[in-house]
Amino acid sequence: MQFRGTTISFNGVNSTRYNLYLCNVGNGLDRQLGTGRSFSMEDGNLISVDDDNPTFDIQLVKLNKHGDPSPITDTELFEIKRWLYSPKDFKPLMIDRQPTVYYGMFVGGQIWQNECNQGYLTLQFRLNSGHAYTTQQNSVYRVNGTKTINLRSKHNYELYNKIDIEIELTSGNSFTIENLSSGQKMTLTNIPSDTKHIRIYNEDMEQIIDLDNPTKLIRGCFNKVFIHLVNGDNEIKITGNGIVKFISQGKVII
Repeated sequence: MQFRGTTISFNGVNSTRYNLYLCNVGNGLDRQLGTGRSFSMEDGNLISVDDDNPTFDIQLVKLNKHGDPSPITDTELFEIKRWLYSPKDFKPLMIDRQPTVYYGMFVGGQIWQNECNQGYLTLQFRLNSGHAYTTQQNSVYRVNGTKTINLRSKHNYELYNKIDIEIELTSGNSFTIENLSSGQKMTLTNIPSDTKHIRIYNEDMEQIIDLDNPTKLIRGCFNKVFIHLVNGDNEIKITGNGIVKFISQGKVII
């Protein structure tokens, strides 16, 4: 019941390719709420907090076009196993009725079948972290001078949603982005004349690169303020000439 819906998509492939649909066989109606955590303390002070990486059961049944259970052949099972278990790194999982992305991998599973090969799969999916994400939002704006826009973020795992930004300069050697809702002001000044396409990475990486020449050092033109969004509406003021893209994917509690 953790993943309520009709179908799943994993690594860009929807389960309907194999005529598989979500079901719930004997798992009850409970869903996990929040994240299991452990923490360490020293002299009464909180030192660190670690989230669990939960594992959830996902049950799938093969149905025909009339919605009746259908046999799963050995050939079909071979392809299903290749789809689910061949990735050796974390891939996105989505449920058709949820605007949420879960990153992780399948780490186990069982199959139950009767004498006609009708049955269901019970799969174990382990998250790579103690949270999920909203679907990625790419908001693109053309600016000639000054423009004020609104960006909305829906996140609840952390206080802020750290976003990436791409800028394609059409003229000038400066660019400013200010989040009036958080008080942050990001400035780029004295941008080299041959730098036209910039990407500012935020989450964990915190770096700026010239996308046309990634080895080029342009950090000196950046004031090192990485824009983040507050939960809800964010009033953003942009000053410069070019095209700016805000890349947002907020963290959400399971």
